[in-house]
Amino acid sequence: MKYIYKISIILTILILLVTGCASFSTANTDRWFEYELPPSKVNYSGDILMDAKLSDGSMSYVFYDDEVSSDGDFYYSLLMQDFGWHDNGGKWSGPVLDVRHTKQGYMYINPKKQVAIYFYPKGTFAAFKVKIERKTNSY
Repeated sequence: MKYIYKISIILTILILLVTGCASFSTANTDRWFEYELPPSKVNYSGDILMDAKLSDGSMSYVFYDDEVSSDGDFYYSLLMQDFGWHDNGGKWSGPVLDVRHTKQGYMYINPKKQVAIYFYPKGTFAAFKVKIERKTNSY
């Protein structure tokens, strides 16, 4: 019985350390998060066109930026490769299983790269800048 008590205390401490003090933050991740966004919300004015709260409490803000836009094909290629696709002479291919597909009418945000790719319902895409505002803990 003593061992069960000790094990439960150790497990509780480990769980608290992993969940409460984890250094992993979605603001630092190299994953692509997807958000549904109607085309009427997309603009090229430089104003924030969408914001999204990340699971660590940080906020991401998406807006148009000339430099990121001109590098759009580059970021599109990174997204496709991250999803498991391979460029075969200008045509993307991948295994039938274990490959992630893009959805039209969705914005894909990568916090680490600080870019977003929007897929229009008509089949085109556009690249945008992402600003991350990290949540600060006040104790």
